[in-house]
Amino acid sequence: MKEEQRTAMQRVLSYRAFRLMKKEGLPKQIAEERVIEDLRGDYDRNWVALDAKKRPETEERNHTFFTNKGIDIASIWVTPVMLKKSIADANNAVRFLLKQESIHDYDSQAQGTENRILKDVIYVTDKGFLAKKISFYRPMTKQGDPRFWPYQMGQFCSPGDELGLAVIDGVCVLFNLSKIDYHKLLQDTEAMEVQTPVQKAILNFLVDNLGLTPVANELLQRIKDFVGVPLLAPEAKSDSKKKRDTDVGMAVEMALGIPANSKKTPDYKGIELKAWRQKGGRRDNRHTLFCQVPNWHLSPCKSIREFVKLVGYPVRDTSELQKIPLAEQKEAKELRCTVSTKVVNSQKLGLRVDNDQVIEFKDENQMTDLLVWDGDLLRRRLAEKHPETFWISCRSIKAANSKEEFLVEKIHYTRKPLIAQFLSTIEEGLVTLDHMIGYRDGALSERADYLIRKTKPIPQMTTPSNFLPVIGSP
Repeated sequence: MKEEQRTAMQRVLSYRAFRLMKKEGLPKQIAEERVIEDLRGDYDRNWVALDAKKRPETEERNHTFFTNKGIDIASIWVTPVMLKKSIADANNAVRFLLKQESIHDYDSQAQGTENRILKDVIYVTDKGFLAKKISFYRPMTKQGDPRFWPYQMGQFCSPGDELGLAVIDGVCVLFNLSKIDYHKLLQDTEAMEVQTPVQKAILNFLVDNLGLTPVANELLQRIKDFVGVPLLAPEAKSDSKKKRDTDVGMAVEMALGIPANSKKTPDYKGIELKAWRQKGGRRDNRHTLFCQVPNWHLSPCKSIREFVKLVGYPVRDTSELQKIPLAEQKEAKELRCTVSTKVVNSQKLGLRVDNDQVIEFKDENQMTDLLVWDGDLLRRRLAEKHPETFWISCRSIKAANSKEEFLVEKIHYTRKPLIAQFLSTIEEGLVTLDHMIGYRDGALSERADYLIRKTKPIPQMTTPSNFLPVIGSP
């Protein structure tokens, strides 16, 4: 083997092994052994395109296209062994998508081929649609690891391809994200062969953009009634003159007649309202998606107090420190910081996604796991909190009495968050975690805030084509 071929193979070995370690929670050695088995006899393929640092151009365009359409896709990477044995492991994203869309629930499926489930699947090719069957089963071996197989998949893809599984109108749909540019293909659909009403409905869904729902239109009209009208911030419950982040949201809700509440569900007839003061620069791109405490049962740290004692810093507010009982003052700690998968912060805290869990760790000479969030719970929280959302940017002004008021400047609308892809956005650093743990009136906040925040423009997460500038400019 030539040196450049050997280098390319080593690159794909590292890349594929890394993917397996991340997605299936495999040890490095086992992951590498599986990849080596998959790649045997396949040295003639140009693996350079699989460089871990850059996704191939066609795959990147397709991911952008499907995100723009609000189509949630579970990725499947094809291996030689997969095609040879007609077996594919159902990864976490595949299992979640199937369950979320009420297609199949592996948790309730018994082991054995006699319990195999068959469903329809449609391949979207560059010529049109192919109607096939897809099977879901759990073998008798091992723990009955979830498996699936789209029939005659070898006609649709090659080793190394990335496939995208979606559910459209209750039907499984399979896309080849590596070989077909779907944005270009769907610009001219006359050459695509459509044989059934189901295929026609799928085609229409792929071509059309999603718009505002009737309730969203109703809410938009109500907000338009007070555009240009200053909204008064609610009275603070204390003498503090500090501007509260919640003031602007409460001002908008008061104008809409929504009573103050701390519910986890959306604010207005199923639509979540997210309002903030315009700050300019990158700070305007950070928005709280939802709050969620860790799974204390799975976490090595079993409470907020234990966690902040390990990683926090001494209370800095002297006026607050004086309110803390004298016996606690010396060891009193707080923690306000942002944690990401991309970099370890000043408190040596970082995040990683492992085996469908988000794990917060401390990296100080050695990595120590501290907190764990279950992937399924995070996806459910995103789905229940943001089925539809109005993102409202307001300008802060001072009234004649020196009280703060707000003017609605911009509104964007999103719906149908890409649930199956949520952990990937955390893994890529597009979503971060904020700790807001501290003392209030002398007592440590037992609730604490674990804020899941967007760090980049919201469209990258929730459906760019539906990120509609319904008021103001994009």
